Amino acid sequence: MSTHYFQQVAVQRSIQDVINDFERVELMVNEAYRLLDSAEQIANTHKINVKANVHNRQHFHPEAAIERMRRDAWIKLMDMTGLKQIMDTQALEAFEKELHSKAPAFTEENIRGTLLQQMQESETMFARGLVNVFRAFDKKYRRHKDTVFRVPKKIIVEYATAHWAGGRLVVNHNAYSRLDDIDRIFKTLAGDKFKPHDLINALGTSWHDNNNLHECELYKARGFKNGNIHIEFVRDDLLEKANEIIAQWYGANTLGGKR
Repeated sequence: MSTHYFQQVAVQRSIQDVINDFERVELMVNEAYRLLDSAEQIANTHKINVKANVHNRQHFHPEAAIERMRRDAWIKLMDMTGLKQIMDTQALEAFEKELHSKAPAFTEENIRGTLLQQMQESETMFARGLVNVFRAFDKKYRRHKDTVFRVPKKIIVEYATAHWAGGRLVVNHNAYSRLDDIDRIFKTLAGDKFKPHDLINALGTSWHDNNNLHECELYKARGFKNGNIHIEFVRDDLLEKANEIIAQWYGANTLGGKR
C-alpha cells in the first residue's frame, strides 16, 4: 500500500534525549524517596507522618510513582513520532490498556523494538482503522448489497447531538470517539496535524454562531435536533485516497472480506 502521507511519521525531537532525560528522572525520584525514607524514620520517633503528607498514599514506593511516569513517557513517545495520529480509538485504547497493565521499561532497547514494529505496521494500522470507522456506515449508504464498499460523499452520524442551555446544540459525548476517528483520518490524508476534539470544539462554536452549520476546508457539517449530524466531505481528492485504501484492503473485486 503506497501512501506518501505516512512519510510524516517522524521524530520531532531526538528520542535519545528523551531516554537520557527519563533515566535522570528515575534516578532523581529514587533519590527523593530515599530521602523521604530517612525523614520518615526520624519523624516516626515522634509519631509524625511524613510520606502520608508529602505524596499520594498509593505511591509510598518509588516504583509505583515511576510506573505512572513511564506510562506517560510511552504515550508521549507515540505522539512525538506521529504514530498516535494513525491509531484509531480502538487501537489507541488497546495500547494504553496494555501500558496500564504493565508499562515496559523506558529503555533504548524496548523503544527500538516497539517503534520498529509500529513503524512497519503503520500503514496497515491506519488502513484497518479507516475500514473499521467507515464500515459502520457501509450498510446505510449501499443501495444494493453488491455495491462496492466506499466512503460516500455524505454521511449521517446518529445519536451525536444534545441540547444545551437555551436550546443550543452541542456534540453528544457518546459521539466524541466517532468524530475524532473521522477527523483523524481526513487530517492524516490531508497531511495535517490531528488533535483530539478539534472538530468537536469547532462544531460547537460554529453551530452556535452559524445556525447549526459548520464549514471548513475538510467538512460541511450540520447538526439537527433529532440527534443527527450530516457531514459532507469537501475534498474529493481525500475521498479518493480513502476509497483507494479500502479497495486495497479488501481487494479491488472483494466485498466485505476480513483481513
